[in-house]
Amino acid sequence: MSERLNVSEFARREGCDEKQVRRAITKGLLRKDTDGLLDATLIGSNWRKPNRRTLAKGANNQRTGENNPTLSETVGDVETGAFVARRFVDSGGVELLDYKAALAKKETYLALLRQLEYEQKADALIEMSVAKEVVFELCREQRDAWLAWPSRVGPLIAADLGVDVDLITTRLSEYVYRQLAELGESEASFIGGS
Repeated sequence: MSERLNVSEFARREGCDEKQVRRAITKGLLRKDTDGLLDATLIGSNWRKPNRRTLAKGANNQRTGENNPTLSETVGDVETGAFVARRFVDSGGVELLDYKAALAKKETYLALLRQLEYEQKADALIEMSVAKEVVFELCREQRDAWLAWPSRVGPLIAADLGVDVDLITTRLSEYVYRQLAELGESEASFIGGS
């Protein structure tokens, strides 16, 4: 028969607060047996989500070489930060810098971030979504104006040339629709300088 633990001993061995264990019991994530005790085999199981402190503890254990069965490369279904960092470094996708170079790079990026924040607050920058919305509305207004143009100027041209109004308006509408269809095929690019 497996070892039986009260709530406080279970929490101590799990490395968490008793309140967390009691909440898990209330939620049905942990179950007390008829004797009011918890099964010790539930320690290290997936009954709780890891928090930063638990993940950091797992990362420290990995650095110091301690063997803790509840905190290895993963805690529950979540990889520890140290394991993810090591995998990222090992993949070659990161440039390892000495402290001075890393500090200089950090300060450069912080300065650029501050500059961006300043330009946003000074209204020197426009959000992409706002720019796209403005361009869309302008293009819609232009399209609507062009669609109305044949019926507005067709009768005037027909009177000047002494031809049928319907014929001129129909022909103008056809050419305007073609032109708008050609213009509608291209998309605005907000990336790059040219």
